[in-house]
Amino acid sequence: NQKRKGRGWLTGLAALSILTGTLVFTSTGLALTQSDFELDKNATANLSTPFLGTSKSSISLTATSFAVCERKNTITGVQPIPTPGFTILVDSEAMTVTAIGAVSNQTGGCSYSNPADSANQVRTWTVTRGVASTYVTSVAAAHPGGSPVTHLLPGTPNGDDWDDVYKSVILDTNDTGNDDKCIALGAVECAWLHDGFNKSVFTTGGSKDDLDINIGTAPNTTPSWRHTDSSVPPSDEILDAFAIKYDTGTRQTLYFGADRWATNGAKDFGFWFFKGPVAAITTGPLAGTFSGQHQVGDILALGTFTLGGAVATIRVFSWVGTGGDTNGSLQSVGQFGDCVPGGGSGPGCSTVNNTTVPSPWAYQGSGSTNKPGVIYSGGLLEGGIDLTALGLTGCFSSFMAETRSSPSISAQLKDFVLGNFESCGSTLVTTPSNAAGTAPLIDNYNTAPATTLPDVSIGTGSVQVTDSAVLSVTGTTTFTGNLTFNLCGPIADPALCTSGGAAIGGTTAVTTNGTYTSAAATLTEVGRYCWRADFDSTTAGVPDASDSSATECFEVLPVTPTLSTLATAEVEIGDPISDTATLSGTASQPGTGGGGTNGSINPATAGDAAGGTITFDLYGPNDGTCAGSATLVSTETVSGDGPYTSDDSTPLAAGTYNWIASYSGNNPNTLSVSGSCGDPNETSVVVDASITVSPLTATNEVND
Repeated sequence: NQKRKGRGWLTGLAALSILTGTLVFTSTGLALTQSDFELDKNATANLSTPFLGTSKSSISLTATSFAVCERKNTITGVQPIPTPGFTILVDSEAMTVTAIGAVSNQTGGCSYSNPADSANQVRTWTVTRGVASTYVTSVAAAHPGGSPVTHLLPGTPNGDDWDDVYKSVILDTNDTGNDDKCIALGAVECAWLHDGFNKSVFTTGGSKDDLDINIGTAPNTTPSWRHTDSSVPPSDEILDAFAIKYDTGTRQTLYFGADRWATNGAKDFGFWFFKGPVAAITTGPLAGTFSGQHQVGDILALGTFTLGGAVATIRVFSWVGTGGDTNGSLQSVGQFGDCVPGGGSGPGCSTVNNTTVPSPWAYQGSGSTNKPGVIYSGGLLEGGIDLTALGLTGCFSSFMAETRSSPSISAQLKDFVLGNFESCGSTLVTTPSNAAGTAPLIDNYNTAPATTLPDVSIGTGSVQVTDSAVLSVTGTTTFTGNLTFNLCGPIADPALCTSGGAAIGGTTAVTTNGTYTSAAATLTEVGRYCWRADFDSTTAGVPDASDSSATECFEVLPVTPTLSTLATAEVEIGDPISDTATLSGTASQPGTGGGGTNGSINPATAGDAAGGTITFDLYGPNDGTCAGSATLVSTETVSGDGPYTSDDSTPLAAGTYNWIASYSGNNPNTLSVSGSCGDPNETSVVVDASITVSPLTATNEVND
């Protein structure tokens, strides 16, 4: 049941005529252009139901012809009658009209529920009884005089209707589950609510549309609206209420409707769309009250179940709390006309059925002669508003339909049906990332003690990181808000950055879902750090979101430098020996004056070069394991990378000497490193030049 979205359901609708079974529209007005929903006085998609007239007298169970008081309306003029062969609905029975007789002069006795309608002419229609129909169960029945005669005209216009909403929510045929109601229709949300008899009615004088649901500031509030399970007059009794919202990304439209039990009079009606959750409390000490309060931007649409489908109007208000032009709490947004036949002249309209129409759901009106399965004239009210055009976009968590004692804003409320609607949500999932924000940090080093945190090296004394935040606002594609990033650290495990921290970058305005990357943060100190990203919504009904979970934490790891050594290779006794150690790969010390625990995040002052000392120990002579006491201990102060040379040592004994060079490190950024006994290039040989050893010869032997 794929509808053609993006088209006006009745674009430029002003006049409606029926020519050879086809709907023809002439454009002199404009009402909810480019909408995707049928507000055409019935609840069935792709079906038009023009009112053709009423039966002049009762129709017996077996009658094959009856006199019809064909319709003339003082507002819209004569209703053309199609060529025989068309299908009509009388009460709940479908019939095929096979012939229409000549005009009769007898107009007396014709009955119309709408005072604007009157008999234009009376003719005898010949019909076939018991006709199968797509829309109603056709069973031949007796019908009283004055029964509306409805033309069942399938095929136009194209658009969703309340039967589609019913199928999606209740029958679950258009979607895969309650978590995606009406998404297959191209909508972001819909609701279909049923209200039982003698249930959920307002009570007490505080239950009024211009008063807050609960008075005061939470949690110190006093209930204003109250409810109970009781009866109301039949014309106040709501049976079903429904709503659907569309969001194309640039335009939001909202449609709503309800049916009632009795149609024996006009009845004022209201539809609330609440930004926040509102619910009727039925148990506990607060039973009989409501949870929730009004939020700025709540929408109230007031209309009337008109008698017999007379011209309908709808008034739209926005809750402002104080300073409104309507009883202070409400601001009038506009008043709009009937959707059919073109009274709606702006971004809103409403309409009420003016004839008997098929009901897509189980329905039984209160009249003794009412047949099941059809909604009689004045029983179905539907309307819609262009939220974008009226500046009322956003999420609506709850939906309520209500009957009212009068058109007054301060009228006493009667029956109601209340349920969840969009339940908009916001989530923010963040990931520590590299300096460019192009890849997440991973557990590269996993140094002892082993951790599973993603990490980076301090490098030469500073490293840059970012935070990548995936924002997902559900229930609406139109929202605004601000995104900020903060970084805490160094902090000990298991602390998180749930508050405070160093602000990284400024505030980013966001209007769409997606991935947002923070400015790069420069870190100059080793340790454990944790990000926090905050989405602050500026759209009513869209909640804030934040992520400061453990997955926002990472480590900055110290460096292990390299110590390359080169000792004096060989000397004679009396000459000095020494060792030179070249230190490389150190990291400068933490900067200061910035954010974070020690001011090392985006520091104002860079850190000094790595400090510490290099100690040279000399063992010998001929101490191959360096087990004895060092014959020389020389300590040199370090300032960053470079060569460092020990003090000289002048051995007095020949032999082999071993050097060991050790760097103390400079916490927290640079670790220590030490050589070992017997390392290459760490041996010095000292020889005694006064001892000469000559080879033996024959002469020597003789002399000896």
